[in-house]
Amino acid sequence: MTFWSSETWKSESMPGQVLGRSVVDPFDRDRVRQGSYELTLGDAYAISSADAARKFVKDKEQVCIPPGQFALLTTQEIVTIPADAIGWISIKSTLKLRGLVNISGFHVDPGFSHQLKFSVYNAGGSVVTLTRGARVFLLWLSRLDQPTKDLYPTEGLDEQWPITDSDVMNLSHELASPAQLRKDLDKVEEKVKLILGIAIAIFVWQMRGCFSASTETHQESKPPIVSPSTPGASVSSVPTAAPAATTTPTTGTPTNLPRKPPAPSRAKP
Repeated sequence: MTFWSSETWKSESMPGQVLGRSVVDPFDRDRVRQGSYELTLGDAYAISSADAARKFVKDKEQVCIPPGQFALLTTQEIVTIPADAIGWISIKSTLKLRGLVNISGFHVDPGFSHQLKFSVYNAGGSVVTLTRGARVFLLWLSRLDQPTKDLYPTEGLDEQWPITDSDVMNLSHELASPAQLRKDLDKVEEKVKLILGIAIAIFVWQMRGCFSASTETHQESKPPIVSPSTPGASVSSVPTAAPAATTTPTTGTPTNLPRKPPAPSRAKP
């Protein structure tokens, strides 16, 4: 299996070469690059959403693919694969770097003759914008060892829309993109932090109230201690020690002992 060179593209892709058609119709020699052909964005497209529908874009208008959504895109050219070749398709690297990924088949069967349909997914974090007529897709051809007899069935293919009703039904739902999920998680995280902060503040306020009440109760349960020097204090409330007894230096008898009351005198008759 060998791939077509740029020279083979330019020599064999003229009108009337394959099944009465050019390999690429309309064919532009300036779009042959490094052994591949640059295909342009066509008019029909569909994007996954709750109200998905087949839509059409005019020349130079744009198709916008939101992050995390699927899309069906078509080529402006009709591609006809020879019986002795097989086609290989991809998206240009500039779009891949933006997050646009080709998730459809990567080959085109011998005998296929119609607009190509690409199923893509925007795995990036921003909208991918494509303009009709822009060079978006790449096509390579490789030669088989001999022409194959079981060609791709083309009966009724020309009458079909590039994007069928079944294709649109498969896109009739909106997906949550990773970027949107990240935003939703950030919002939830902010709410959790706010609720946690309020809960901690309430807990600290309650603990301070309990501590203050406990301190006041403890202070009220202590007996009052009144110093004798405090103005207005009662002397009886302060216990006093009895004075110590003293003795005279000569007799050794206590001098500050309480004296006996004198005996009552008797009156003479």
